[in-house]
Amino acid sequence: MKPTTGEFFGYDWPIEDRIARFEVDLKYASGEAKAEYPYLFFINCSSGKDKKAPLTVMERFSIRFLINQLKIMMEPIYVGSIKTKNEVQYYFYCKSDSCLEKLKAEAKKKKNILCRVDAVHESDWDTYFSLLYPDEAKRQTEENRKTLEILEKNGFPMAGTKKICLHMFFKSEPRMLTFAERARLDGFAIGDTEFIGEQDYAHGVILIELSALRKKELDTITTKAVNLAKEYGGILSYWDCR
Repeated sequence: MKPTTGEFFGYDWPIEDRIARFEVDLKYASGEAKAEYPYLFFINCSSGKDKKAPLTVMERFSIRFLINQLKIMMEPIYVGSIKTKNEVQYYFYCKSDSCLEKLKAEAKKKKNILCRVDAVHESDWDTYFSLLYPDEAKRQTEENRKTLEILEKNGFPMAGTKKICLHMFFKSEPRMLTFAERARLDGFAIGDTEFIGEQDYAHGVILIELSALRKKELDTITTKAVNLAKEYGGILSYWDCR
């Protein structure tokens, strides 16, 4: 199901040792809808022939058709999805779970796809905020995609191992220095320090890692750096390579 409204953000993220494509509607981040829509519905679909087989074009079409049918019955808030090659899972919040059995019955009618429908009371919207909504590490994976596209478009030599330079910034020098030592112990090489006085995060240090310019490897590197910097109140400003 392709989002047509809302503020959808997509990113790649591993789930159960597989890379999946996440889509989430960011407009619900304020949490204002939680009280009125406390029931989480999740609808999981896979191939009716073999659950582990990649979904065909026809199967994906059948899934989209079914989801649209169920949405009419649910009157929900659609908040996002997780998709892999062989399955898709959609997430909705509803005012009640009274339609659950009808949804299950409708899903069973589909013979060419396997569809599981379930619901839980989740007034805190933990699935939305903890699983779907992107933190800085998840958002950075899309910045990685954009940077790679720009490099390739501008004729940068993409083959081979490159020196990846991560520009990490902090609000104070002591925090930056403490972080740098921790990063060194965690396997990063430490490069030059930086100072940009006109910005709030003024104190920087460059982390260096060798990697191919492949998104999966870069996502692993930036996720490690971003999560480590977060412990010291820091950010990844950008990365470049040589």
